[in-house]
Amino acid sequence: MSEGKAVWINSEGPFTASAYRERVEALDVTSALPTYRPDPAWRFVDDAGHLHAYSADGQTPTLRAHPACERPGCEDCESVNRCWICEQVVMPGVALSQPGGVRQSTPGARHWEIDVPVPADVLLRLAAVSDVTVNTRGWFAVARVVAMCQWGDRGEITVAGGEQHKFL
Repeated sequence: MSEGKAVWINSEGPFTASAYRERVEALDVTSALPTYRPDPAWRFVDDAGHLHAYSADGQTPTLRAHPACERPGCEDCESVNRCWICEQVVMPGVALSQPGGVRQSTPGARHWEIDVPVPADVLLRLAAVSDVTVNTRGWFAVARVVAMCQWGDRGEITVAGGEQHKFL
């Protein structure tokens, strides 16, 4: 939808849109918790002298994960990493990837408004409703009347909506 396009409001029209505005909400996806990644510089020699480090693909080939307890079906306990050879518990090194509380956002809902000049008699009929159907070639939407202005035998209506639907 844009200025200059033919618009129908509640099957009245066509009218020519004089202005179109669109905005996208920013959704806050900030995490309070920091995130970590494997530290490629990490090296550790266990008590038996075995060297442990991350491989080029970020894995720890000399370690294997073991459940922290031996109870069957236990999901409350975290697993631990143990040396393949001597079974010593080893904590692989990590580096801070993203500190907690860093503000991040992602695009959210899209909202639009159009201004449509209309004759005064149409404006009076539309003044009695708050929700309208807006159609143009290719899409339709349910919108809310957010402003009306009349001068003489002409007027302008501003409608606002969110999701637009394409005609099939």
